[in-house]
Amino acid sequence: MNDGLDGLSEPAWTVWAKHQRSTDLSLPLWRHLDDSTAVAEWLWDEWLPALVKEAIARCLPGGEDDARILFVWLAGIHDVGKATPAFAVQVPSLADRMHDHGLLIDHDLRRHPDRRLVPHATAGQILVEDWLKEVHGWRHQEPRRQIAVVVGGHHGVPPEEGDLVTARAHKSLLGHSS
Repeated sequence: MNDGLDGLSEPAWTVWAKHQRSTDLSLPLWRHLDDSTAVAEWLWDEWLPALVKEAIARCLPGGEDDARILFVWLAGIHDVGKATPAFAVQVPSLADRMHDHGLLIDHDLRRHPDRRLVPHATAGQILVEDWLKEVHGWRHQEPRRQIAVVVGGHHGVPPEEGDLVTARAHKSLLGHSS
């Protein structure tokens, strides 16, 4: 289990990742990402071929230790785009719960004609790129993109540049007010 969960804010506990309409059951985003982290740890330690580990490690200053950290971290954040209003409004009752706990979810976004132009994988890539720039000072786009594209392409196809430009133009769907 991930020890970092203790630091989640009350609103963060309410963000959802999966919903089953027939039963109205949902899976919180934190649980899904924590499970993904645990699976990635097992995959790295028990299953991934040494040649793959070496290929990843070759690009990082800390070698295989850094490679494992990066691999596990990327698995653990792959669905961060599900924390955006564009995704949250798909299930009004779950969006209400998020809103009731302080997250700014505008229900009118559910009918936004361009909501589907901001899928969660694309949103996640944008969020990771922005976080690397704003929080960690990564000024150059290329290294930010090289990391974040893993999140953007986690369903098999990374977003194209036009997809990213279009999604960035819909700030309210990404959760940005300006």
